[in-house]
Amino acid sequence: MKKFNLHKYNDDQIIEALNCPVNRHCTRVEHSCDDWELFKHPEWLLEHFILNGGATAFARHREEMQYWIEEIDK
Repeated sequence: MKKFNLHKYNDDQIIEALNCPVNRHCTRVEHSCDDWELFKHPEWLLEHFILNGGATAFARHREEMQYWIEEIDK
């Protein structure tokens, strides 16, 4: 039986939100801040990513990525 690895999916999405140069730039512009402020407020990056379509775009590629794992019957 296959099981969706939600933990890996969420981790990968968070990593993309925190590191994507476009998301970082747009968040800096939105908050009129520098990288040090982003470091202190990573929630700004996550919020911007979610509210501006990053999470939706990430979800479109879900089937291309390896998030389904074989679960061994016990």
